[in-house]
Amino acid sequence: MNQDGSYFSMTIPPSTAKATTPGVHGPDVPSVQPTPLKRVVSGAALKELLAGGGGTQVKTPSREDTEFRAYAHSEIARDVATIKNSVVMHLTATFLRTPASMDSGHAYLASAFSVRDRLLQRWNLTNEYHDKIGAKRVYYMSLEFLIGRTFDNALLALQLRDEYAKVLGDVGFRLEDIIDEERDAALGNGGLGRLAACYVDSMACMNYPGWGYGLRYRYGMFQQQIINGYQVEAPDCWLDSPNPWEFPRPDVTYPVKFYGHLVRDPEVPYRYKWESDVEYDAMAFDVPVPGYGTENVGNIRLWSCKTNGLFDLNKFNAGDYNGATGGQ
Repeated sequence: MNQDGSYFSMTIPPSTAKATTPGVHGPDVPSVQPTPLKRVVSGAALKELLAGGGGTQVKTPSREDTEFRAYAHSEIARDVATIKNSVVMHLTATFLRTPASMDSGHAYLASAFSVRDRLLQRWNLTNEYHDKIGAKRVYYMSLEFLIGRTFDNALLALQLRDEYAKVLGDVGFRLEDIIDEERDAALGNGGLGRLAACYVDSMACMNYPGWGYGLRYRYGMFQQQIINGYQVEAPDCWLDSPNPWEFPRPDVTYPVKFYGHLVRDPEVPYRYKWESDVEYDAMAFDVPVPGYGTENVGNIRLWSCKTNGLFDLNKFNAGDYNGATGGQ
């Protein structure tokens, strides 16, 4: 603001400026009351409301962009400069880090997300090709997938270990130290879980269109602790930090019912129906599995349970926080 008040004179009407600026009320200028704001529904929420709450129809592009298609069907450059630009971009833009605030944990996450970009591009091309030729897929279901650490395995499969070692060395880290920053995926404990992971990895390496299906354990299978000579099972909070190797799919969600009991249908003899069930949503998370020496990328689809009950604002306003979040 200029000393002569020219800023206000150019941008805000004088009466409004004096009435809304503390300390500049004058006797001849009445106080202006702000106009009450009305809450309106707009955008996607308005469309969903007009559609009756059943969701809106998703629009697809009216034409295909040749540049977008060319980018999607070409592999990201494998030179050190391109890799370094990708890692630095994730450090600064994804994790909001500077050279002064970066540590080995951030370097791992930025490098892992850089590798994930390459895996997801190959994953898209793999599925597009299988859909195009109408290939039948192999689905392997398992309660455990002991996949171990993905970062080092992905670098070996992509044959980019030396390049990433050079990039990390330039920013002051050893590749071996960055690899140690990754936590094992707590999706299994035993030999059957390791066998299931090997099946999916082998299918990817052999160019088979194979997927694994399992559960995304929020607190792991369990974390083994030895206390006073006895095994104690504790939660494994492996998802407290960002997991670069999973891709959430909120568009792939199915209702799943738990609990309840059978009752006889009074209208139809010898027919029973299920009542008093509780419905949750199963949401998919995709974990790409790269094949070694091939551009084929397999997939492990893990299902996570989430509530579809809304937050009860009335109970919250009444001070009943437990009741407001009870459905979750």
